Amino acid sequence: MCCFIYRQFASDKVATPALRIVRLLAQLHERIRYLHYSLQTEKDYLY
Repeated sequence: MCCFIYRQFASDKVATPALRIVRLLAQLHERIRYLHYSLQTEKDYLY
């Protein structure tokens, strides 16, 4: 039986900006805006 080792390189990861805000709901608001979700979706998620 042969084993393969999978290495994950830094280039394999999707780059997302670091969150600047500490509060959870503020982080969610910032991420939703970054992903260009609709205003109604943002309201529903924050509710």
